[in-house]
Amino acid sequence: MVTNFLKTTDLKMNEFGAILVNNQFETNIKDVYAMGDCVMTKNIIYNKLNYMSLATIAAKNGKFLGNILAGKKDHFPGGIGISIMQVFESEIVRTGYTKEQAILNVFNVKEVVVNGTDHTHYVADTKPVTIKIIYDQKAKIIVGAQIFGYNKASLRINPLIPIIWTKTKIGKIEFLDLPYSPPFAKSVDVLNVALTKINE
Repeated sequence: MVTNFLKTTDLKMNEFGAILVNNQFETNIKDVYAMGDCVMTKNIIYNKLNYMSLATIAAKNGKFLGNILAGKKDHFPGGIGISIMQVFESEIVRTGYTKEQAILNVFNVKEVVVNGTDHTHYVADTKPVTIKIIYDQKAKIIVGAQIFGYNKASLRINPLIPIIWTKTKIGKIEFLDLPYSPPFAKSVDVLNVALTKINE
């Protein structure tokens, strides 16, 4: 951790060296602020601190801290964490909690895994897509998702992000309207299938 040089100071950090701050990026030392990859961030799903070393989180930190230092009454709400990568032609994306992380926070964790294809079979270059959705059975909310595929299949994570962020109840999203055209998707998308299985 890049904060090793601060271990001899009075800054409060967790066991891994991430600095503890409030939602205005104030540390335990007056007039000392911290933000970005070196701080803990509130995961808004269960309102618990997580370490999220992500460029998107750090960029938002900068905006909010700039507003705060300029005298605006502002605070950073937190995040859910989103990571995406490409390995040769394949794509992997995740958001929210993994199943293992969710189990540490709640006992009612379930998951569904659905395998499908990214578009209709009569259009060339059909590729497989796998979607895993992790949900809290008691609270009836999605707490995480992971997608593996090709041909921009990873972008199917986008409609799930606001669903997780707003804690939308799973009973309301089974028939989520998604764009359809044979080169891009099926009329009943693999994501719709996954959301339906949650409600079975």
